[in-house]
Amino acid sequence: MTPERMHAPAIRGRVRLASGLVLLCFVAMHLADLALGLSSIGTMDRARVWLLAPWQLWPCQVVLLGAAVAHAVLGLQALSARRTLRLSRTDWVQLLLGLAIPPLIVAHVVALQVASDLDQAFDADYGFVLAVYWRYAPAYALQQLAAVLAVYVHGVVGLQAWLVLRPSWPRVAPLLSPVAFALPVLALLGFAQAGQEVLLRLDRESDWTARVAANLDLLGSLRGRLDTIEDAVLLVYGAALAMALLVLCANLRRLRSRRTRPTKTALRDDWPAADFTGLRLA
Repeated sequence: MTPERMHAPAIRGRVRLASGLVLLCFVAMHLADLALGLSSIGTMDRARVWLLAPWQLWPCQVVLLGAAVAHAVLGLQALSARRTLRLSRTDWVQLLLGLAIPPLIVAHVVALQVASDLDQAFDADYGFVLAVYWRYAPAYALQQLAAVLAVYVHGVVGLQAWLVLRPSWPRVAPLLSPVAFALPVLALLGFAQAGQEVLLRLDRESDWTARVAANLDLLGSLRGRLDTIEDAVLLVYGAALAMALLVLCANLRRLRSRRTRPTKTALRDDWPAADFTGLRLA
C-alpha cells in the first residue's frame, strides 16, 4: 500500500471531525440563543447579533456549507466502505441520526436561508419564525425541533467518542457533560416560553401581526422556486444514499462469498489419508 493510501483514512477522519465540529458549533449557538427565550424574544434577537449573525457573512457561509457537504459525503463513504453491519447500539443511533438529518433539515434551510438570499425583503427574525411554528405550522415546528436535536445528539455523541480517547477526558468530562445535557433542555424551555409570548403578541399587536402576515405572503410567492430547490437537494441526497447502499451490499456479498468459498487447502484436508503400510522399498 502506498503512503498516500495509508494516509487517506486519517485525512478523511480529520476532515470528518473538523466538519462535524463546525456543524456542532453552529447548532449549539442556535440552541444557546433559543434558550434565551426564557427571558424574552427581544433578548433572543439581541443575542442573535453575537451568536448567529456571524454565520450570515459569506466566508462563514462557505465554511458552513462546505462542512455540511463534506460531512455528508464522508459519512456516506464510510457507510459504503463498511465490512459488517454488526454495530453497537450507539453506532446504530449515530448511523440512523446521520442519515435522517439531511431530509429533516433541508426544508428549514431552504425556507429561511435561501428565501432570504432570493428576496432581501424577507425578514426571518425569531418573532416571525416562532409565529410560524406556534400559530401557522405547528407540525413544521415539530419537524425542526427533531432536526435540531438530531444534529445536536449526533454531534455530541461523535464528539464524546473522540474525546474519550484523549488523556484529558477524565478532567474535562465533569465540565462538558452537564453543559451538553443542559443546553438542549434550556433551549426547549426557551422555545416554549418564547412561543407563549409570540401567541400573546399575535393576539394583541396588530402591526406586528401584519408584518408576520406580509412575510408569509412573501414566502408564499417564493414557494414554487423553494420547492424546486428542496426537491433537487433531496434528489441528490437520495441518489447518493442509494449509491452508498448499493456499494455496501456489493461489498458485503463479496466478503460473504469469500468466506464460504472452499479453498484448495480445505479440499486437501478432506482427502482420505494414504495407506503405505504394505509398501516395501525395492
